[in-house]
Amino acid sequence: MDTITHILLGYAISQSELIPGAKSAQACIILASIAPDIDLIFRARGVEKYFIHHRKESHSFSGLFLLSLAIFGFGKYLNPGLGTARLYFLVWLGLLGHILLDFFTSYGVPIFFPLKKRFYNFALLFISDPWLDIIFLFALAGKRFFTTAYLPARLSLLAGGGYLVFLAGAKSLAKFQGKRNLERQNILNEQINAYPYFANPFRWLVLGKTRNRIYRLSVSLSGKASPTSSFSSQVPEQIKEKAKTHPLMKAMVNFSDFLWWRYFPREEEKVLQIYDLRYSQYGLGFCAQLVCNQKGELVKSQFRYY
Repeated sequence: MDTITHILLGYAISQSELIPGAKSAQACIILASIAPDIDLIFRARGVEKYFIHHRKESHSFSGLFLLSLAIFGFGKYLNPGLGTARLYFLVWLGLLGHILLDFFTSYGVPIFFPLKKRFYNFALLFISDPWLDIIFLFALAGKRFFTTAYLPARLSLLAGGGYLVFLAGAKSLAKFQGKRNLERQNILNEQINAYPYFANPFRWLVLGKTRNRIYRLSVSLSGKASPTSSFSSQVPEQIKEKAKTHPLMKAMVNFSDFLWWRYFPREEEKVLQIYDLRYSQYGLGFCAQLVCNQKGELVKSQFRYY
């Protein structure tokens, strides 16, 4: 989720005064709401390193614990009169608010890293969602339009929760329509899921998966569906298993269940590509590529958005 949404959620939590002392610790809560994205520093080492580490260490329980200690120390300096237990709880409230928003995106979070490197997500939101920003912006109204400053913040949190419930229902309907459409084509999938379009909760990308093939179609809540696309992964198992030992490919495998593997054996080199199809509704997404020579030695690796 984008930084603006994280800040607005942190502000709404602190301004709502649902927890005594939250408003006094507003700076700490907002800081905690954006602190897990400290992994942006890996961007300086290139997009490949950034992808490998993004939403990993700092978005796990172990990373959050370390961040909580640092922000708590900063909070005690700013608010020495606020109780220790209450301040630490409010810091965790901001941190978990960040993780919860990221969990609702298609990207997800590996919350149990490094014990489990798999990404978990509920995939209700795209990478960012302007409608959620508008809902949380309502918390800024304060006393300008209301007699109590906390009321608009509470209403924005309530509306944000309602919006997520609506998206959950829309996603369930999209999965049902997509599954029924695929079954009409005699396509039975071992796994099926729906992924959101940007700023359009009435349209969803549905992906169905068998052992070596992925089916893709777009459905709307009106019942209309696009033609079905099919992606086949014809990659020798020995090459696939060997590739999974590479850090970039390992990151891709833990990142998504809907990966399209492509293999190009050429005279001078062998190229292995993996595409994550969850963002392919706009031609966006992630692509990892390994290039090896004829001896099987790695020549280069590359990561890019497509």
